[in-house]
Amino acid sequence: MLDVAIIGSGPAGVAAAINVRQRNRSLVLLGAAEVSRKLESAQEIANYPGFPEIGGAALGEAFHRHLDALGIAVERKYVDHVYPMGDFYALTSGEEMWEARSVVLATGVTAFKPIEGEIELLGRGVSYCATCDGRLYKGRPVLALAYDEDAEEEIRYLSELSDVTCIVMKKGVRVPEGVKTVEGVKPRRFAQKDRGIVLETDGESYAADGAFVLRSAMLPGVLVPGLETEGARVVVNRQFATNLPGVFAAGDLTGAPYQIAKAVGEGATAGLSAAAYVAAAENGGKK
Repeated sequence: MLDVAIIGSGPAGVAAAINVRQRNRSLVLLGAAEVSRKLESAQEIANYPGFPEIGGAALGEAFHRHLDALGIAVERKYVDHVYPMGDFYALTSGEEMWEARSVVLATGVTAFKPIEGEIELLGRGVSYCATCDGRLYKGRPVLALAYDEDAEEEIRYLSELSDVTCIVMKKGVRVPEGVKTVEGVKPRRFAQKDRGIVLETDGESYAADGAFVLRSAMLPGVLVPGLETEGARVVVNRQFATNLPGVFAAGDLTGAPYQIAKAVGEGATAGLSAAAYVAAAENGGKK
């Protein structure tokens, strides 16, 4: 059992991990290899204290050196669900699972708008995880909506089980050979029909037994059931605690301003709050 699981390896997640480790708590840092695509693509960062006019890539390298010095490795995993289990949380990435007493959400801002009917039909024909739910549709036709380059492996996995029609949502997404591909359409609505699912687009409609929406981002309220949000923003207090006990959030996820210095400060506070939460739980709730 881990003390703290941190989801997101951007500036907020890195700061949270550093401060959790400084409190001698066990942790896992789940995210991408790069600190942040947004950070690393920044040519110059003019307002980060102590580093005038540093480039984003250089600052990202400095963050990684700090993690390395503390023996913290970034686990390159995409978390698809966080389940409350009483006095701890279970996090899943496909068939992998971690258990932690506390969770820090540092996933960055989620700007996409779900397709109409997507959220309502989750678990009833719509899924976000091919590894989790693909076998439910073995030998049956499915749709795969590919929003990211990372979708290729999930599409390949589905194609080994089912007849897949891939709706390509972003240029550059690679689709395995032999998979039927549709490009240049805009999804409008998901609907149920005859125990299956229909995707209505601005062109024709596509019917299948199930649909997999493959994005690298997920709305926080979907990732963590019961989490209080206002739009795409997670509601937190001054300790960056959410409405769920033991769950904290930091960085762009909590709203504007979208600044690296702000994300680092919030991440540090969220990490310290998570460590304090675990310590209080060990002490019978006393701080």
